[in-house]
Amino acid sequence: MNNLEFIAFYFLFYLLGRSLVILTFKNESPEEIEIFETKLFIFYPIFGVFSLSAIIFILNFLVPLKLYKNYLTILLLVLILTNIKNFKFPNNKLFFITNYLVVPFIIAFSTYAIKFHYDSEAYHLLTQSWIINSKIVFGLTKFYMWLGHSSLYEYIQAYMTNNGNFIYQHYLNILFVVFFINFLYFHLISKKDSSFFNVSLFIVIFGILDNFGVGGGSNKYKRISHNWFPI
Repeated sequence: MNNLEFIAFYFLFYLLGRSLVILTFKNESPEEIEIFETKLFIFYPIFGVFSLSAIIFILNFLVPLKLYKNYLTILLLVLILTNIKNFKFPNNKLFFITNYLVVPFIIAFSTYAIKFHYDSEAYHLLTQSWIINSKIVFGLTKFYMWLGHSSLYEYIQAYMTNNGNFIYQHYLNILFVVFFINFLYFHLISKKDSSFFNVSLFIVIFGILDNFGVGGGSNKYKRISHNWFPI
């Protein structure tokens, strides 16, 4: 069930990012736009995450998240629905199915039997609690130094908290893993004359070799573990 839920989660951020691109570029079919020699649709989920984080950060100067979370959710759903009627699958249907259905389904297995990372207790959950229950407070590090370790990412993670259920925060983490795989795969199969092709090929080879080690990712390649939850 988590696998299918994560596919929906990833695709919602894909649509959110696409909506924001349409509003920015005034183009109802932005799939052919390129950035860094990469089709723009690869970056849609990242655009969605960054924009939502920035919105919550700005609003937190005025009001705590708990007072407007439901209204923000409705606004996001309306924004997503407005571009569905103009939605077009990228030309490479196999690529889209592989990277937006198959890959997220496989990566989502990391959600099973997951546990909290020790940093969650140290400062992540505490920082997110401040964001949820209070507008921004300056100087909190005077009382607890770890509250100075937060970033823009904490704001969207606070939004993902759902009545004590933190699984959506993990979905947010592995969203970046899926994006990373999509980026590499795109340049390996469709842009062999791109400057990113050799880099992508090297990263894939390094990742395969590195994960022969015990535990995988032993030499700093991205490791996806089922037993820690770095929120």
